This record gives sequence, structure tokens and C-alpha cells, in this order.
Amino acid sequence: MAIRRILPRPFRRDPTPRQPQQGRSRTNRDIYGLSRWTKCSRMHRSKHPLCVECLKKGILTDCSPGKKTGVTDHIQPINQGGDPWDPENWQTLCNSCHNAKSGKEK
Repeated sequence: MAIRRILPRPFRRDPTPRQPQQGRSRTNRDIYGLSRWTKCSRMHRSKHPLCVECLKKGILTDCSPGKKTGVTDHIQPINQGGDPWDPENWQTLCNSCHNAKSGKEK
């Protein structure tokens, strides 16, 4: 019987440099890493499952919690004084709209 030996993968000698954090001094991982934020985000997207920016264009984009196509975004960014736990500061965005908004804030 042949024995199959698994060889280790070669490692990269020069790791890719980390991307800048869009001008943020803090990456807000202390908020986004919490289970409280995950629960709040899912609850918000279950109540508001459509992307706000796509709706303005007349497009229906489903961002409900079961789909991995959307995020709960802070209207006023946390590092610009926005309250991370205020539901009035949240909006549902699809990934492409969220990336466009984050790029503009950069």
C-alpha cells in the first residue's frame, strides 16, 4: 500500500505589507469584534434588509442577515464622533455601496 506524505506548504519570504486603515488611528476592532455588535448588526439588518443607497437608485438589494452581501454601516463614522451603539446612526448597505462609501471617507 502506498503511503501518502503531506508536504508543508512553502511560506512567503516577503509578507505583503498591511494595508493602511483608511486614515484611522484606531481600527475599531474593539467594537466590531464583540458579540454584542454582531447581534445588533443582525437585528438591524433583519428589520431593514434592503440597501439604503441602492434603494435611492431604485434597485432592490437584499442584505438580510442570512445573506453575506450586506453590512450595518455607521452613518457618521465612529472615529469622527459617531456613537457606535446608537441605532439612529446605523444604515444597511450592500458590500459594493459600503466599499464606495468607505473609499469616499478615506
